[in-house]
Amino acid sequence: MSGLSSRLDAVLVLALAAFAIGFALWAQHFLQLIPCPLCYVERWPYYAVMVVATSAVAAPGMWIKRILLVLCAILFFAALGLAFVHLGVEFHWWKSPLPACNGVDFTGMTMTERLAALPATPSKSCEDADYPISFLPISFVQLGLIYATACTLITGLLAKRSFQVKGAS
Repeated sequence: MSGLSSRLDAVLVLALAAFAIGFALWAQHFLQLIPCPLCYVERWPYYAVMVVATSAVAAPGMWIKRILLVLCAILFFAALGLAFVHLGVEFHWWKSPLPACNGVDFTGMTMTERLAALPATPSKSCEDADYPISFLPISFVQLGLIYATACTLITGLLAKRSFQVKGAS
């Protein structure tokens, strides 16, 4: 595997992560979809992939590029895991691990205390599904799971290919 090929692989992985973040920000700002706290957490692995993939593009040695590609695959797998957790919350299989997703318990509070306990920025429940494509009954969380799965598989295959010796079958 040539250095140019591994550099192009890293650019592809960077583009995959940047597309995920770009799409999330587009949906948030242009479709006016309010992200829940889990949505924000799901973005972390993609930001990390962008940093690692950029490092892989600039890395001088093949072994460093290979290790960074494997790290990107692991980070995409983490994104897949987070998307699965969010899917479970959306489908009511389990409660969200984030307290902010479960709402504020106003029991025993005065009206002043209730107002003070409200979040400063608008949020929504992690259980509420958004459907960004009107004719497609797939929620944003389900799309994220599908995308994270594809990114994990693509990056895993690119990493595997980078370790294969030229001429070996």
